[in-house]
Amino acid sequence: MSATEILKTKLHTFIENISDEKILNAHAVLLQNEIEQQTEDWNTLPAELKEALQQSISEFDNGNYEPIEDVLTKLKKNGI
Repeated sequence: MSATEILKTKLHTFIENISDEKILNAHAVLLQNEIEQQTEDWNTLPAELKEALQQSISEFDNGNYEPIEDVLTKLKKNGI
């Protein structure tokens, strides 16, 4: 299970334990605003960048990536 999936599970558990409607509404508004902002941000990206990001996500999902530790080691070796 990924860190994102673990966090989502924790959030679901927290929500299940909140009985105050005002608190739930406040968090619902916060989350909705975040989703709308992310969608708006995505929609303003150039098509070429969207395609590159989608390709990167696809490669990552297929296991085609280098762990960050390896990347940092290579950068340090190259003086970056």
